[in-house]
Amino acid sequence: MLIIGIGLPISLRLSTALVAPKAMRAALVAVPGDQMLAAKVSWQINRITLVLCGLLVPGILLFIAYDIDAGPVIAAMKWLAIGLMAVSVAIGAWQRRKQS
Repeated sequence: MLIIGIGLPISLRLSTALVAPKAMRAALVAVPGDQMLAAKVSWQINRITLVLCGLLVPGILLFIAYDIDAGPVIAAMKWLAIGLMAVSVAIGAWQRRKQS
């Protein structure tokens, strides 16, 4: 979670500072939509981190550690994933409608 949620944004900023020449960085100017785009990107990185670290990795570790056969645990994880996707789609639609 630390690598994706915190390390990725830090590495992006650090690589920009190290790779882009000073003249190029000075020429960059923020436009009106940049702040909103940065917020969306930040939200997506956090969402990916939460899904990976909250569902995928622990689920895989449980199946491996306890040698769990497909059954009610898998069914519950599938329904949970379906529910989270539905919530994500609903929030995205609500945010898009709010912007219009």
